Amino acid sequence: MKKFVVCFLSTWLMLGCSAFRPSRETVSIMTNYPDSTIYVNGQRVGKGMVQTRVKRNKNVQIMVSKRGYQSAYYNIDSSLNVTGILDIVGTFLFLLPLIGVFCPGSKSLDTTNVALNLDPLEPVSTSEIK
Repeated sequence: MKKFVVCFLSTWLMLGCSAFRPSRETVSIMTNYPDSTIYVNGQRVGKGMVQTRVKRNKNVQIMVSKRGYQSAYYNIDSSLNVTGILDIVGTFLFLLPLIGVFCPGSKSLDTTNVALNLDPLEPVSTSEIK
């Protein structure tokens, strides 16, 4: 039993805090037209206003489109969060939490609330076509 407890504690320390954080994060997206279609990473996720869960260690591409309007785009980057930094510091002190740095929990999205406005396409007048 004593060996089991020692092995369990050693494994737990080796993982680092980031290993225990969720791998997904919620992003809220809204637009100025409730019938506009919202795409996240190329997949349709809804219309008007949505909340979706995405991987926190991957960049996110958002596109909003509506017929007769210019599509709007937004990219969200992910960066090292406080938990990931603590895992790095812990690695220098204990040499064990390094594994946590490689887990999705060590990163966070730079923003989780996005508002995109669509602008109408300007009609081309016949006098401009030559």
